[in-house]
Amino acid sequence: MLLVGRGYSEESDGSEYQPTATADERARAEGLKRLAEQGNVDAQNDLCILYTNGYIFKANLRTAAKWARASADQGSVKGQVNLGTFYFAGSGVPLDYAQARYWLQKAADQGNAQAEQDLGVMYIAGEGVKRDFQQALHWFLKSADQGDVPAAYNVGLIYAKAMGVPKDEVKGYMWLLVAAHFEYVPSQNALKTLDSKLSPSKVAEARRRAEQWFKNHPDVKPILQ
Repeated sequence: MLLVGRGYSEESDGSEYQPTATADERARAEGLKRLAEQGNVDAQNDLCILYTNGYIFKANLRTAAKWARASADQGSVKGQVNLGTFYFAGSGVPLDYAQARYWLQKAADQGNAQAEQDLGVMYIAGEGVKRDFQQALHWFLKSADQGDVPAAYNVGLIYAKAMGVPKDEVKGYMWLLVAAHFEYVPSQNALKTLDSKLSPSKVAEARRRAEQWFKNHPDVKPILQ
């Protein structure tokens, strides 16, 4: 659901920088740290990503989570998503589904597509919340409508497999087409399975609806998490 760190280690000199970090990169990183310590949200979010991915700094998920919290506490949606995902994965912080839901809900309520998709996953799995396919569908749809590709795939599966909702193969096929349009392999594979089960008229209707969705969302850009 989030970036995955590459582990954390320090050299004997205790340096937190990658051995390959240049002097200019270290200077820029120090500038970011000063801004972050002064409360600059953008700098805090940037540090979270740097420490998570092990770029310039050696990967350190505890420090990444610290900066995610600093940002989230100031209302940053990026910080809230990152912190919620750290809690969901138990990365840099203890595994805590209740905290994951708390922070992801804050971001989702502000329309963040990744948070909406992640909340849907929590409701499907029943982690931190009571399992609820209707709620999962609600959040997946909100995310998919913003171009989140895995969310579109999840919506397609829910309808096609009648997961807590009445079976609707046309809707399922339509949303799988949306995800497949962005070359999402799981959706392409699911369509191959459905192709042998749906009548030509249902497939044609699903394609018509998918085409209409793209017409209604001309500026949509795919979000791949």
